[in-house]
Amino acid sequence: DRPRLRFALGVGAALVMGVLALWPVAIVLAFFGGFVAPTLAGAKGRRDAAVKKTEAISSWAEQLRDVIGSAAGLQEAISVTADVAPVEIRGDVQRIRNGLVYEDLPMLLRQFAERVDDPAADQIVVSLVLAATRSSGNLTDLLTETAAAARAEASMRMRMEVSRAQSYADAKAATGIVLGMFGFLLLFNADYLEPYDSVDGQLVLGAVGLLWCFAIQGLAALARVRRPERMLAPTQEALR
Repeated sequence: DRPRLRFALGVGAALVMGVLALWPVAIVLAFFGGFVAPTLAGAKGRRDAAVKKTEAISSWAEQLRDVIGSAAGLQEAISVTADVAPVEIRGDVQRIRNGLVYEDLPMLLRQFAERVDDPAADQIVVSLVLAATRSSGNLTDLLTETAAAARAEASMRMRMEVSRAQSYADAKAATGIVLGMFGFLLLFNADYLEPYDSVDGQLVLGAVGLLWCFAIQGLAALARVRRPERMLAPTQEALR
């Protein structure tokens, strides 16, 4: 998402490798490593943020259900929960409340869904839009079921993270050991790596590096946040 940062890291890694060893293949591999470094470094944070957002949506649905259950209207319930909604979506909920004075609620809800960009938010917005445009007597039941589904999804993601934690740790440890040993040899025992100065050595280094590239790409794919397809398609009005 930040190509300039990625390019700068790649160039920096390539320059460092060029200073340590004038191996064309190693310089290219160093550039690739610097370019993909943000993907691997920020993977856990992105996954944790996705889980927290889903849990926040679930909590807000429960807040709406409780307020509406006390004989409050939908707009009133949104206004009441705007300042106590989970921090991950509080600003977006407050924008719905602030916009009630000049826009209709269904459009504000669709804008909310686009900003939050989460399938769980789409489910809640569909329920709220139906309640806002029609007389829905079972809104509290819908919100209860939607909140339960969102929490189940967040729990499933957490279980997946726990099951994958050892794989992530092993991959990081192996990468750190290999790179650390390679750097140590370059700095303190360069003669040991002299065979890589030849063309054959560069070909071997390229083959090993290519395998590492595939492994890193697989690790990045495993770390990617996968979400169900959204229910609400974006519209130009909702994206305002």
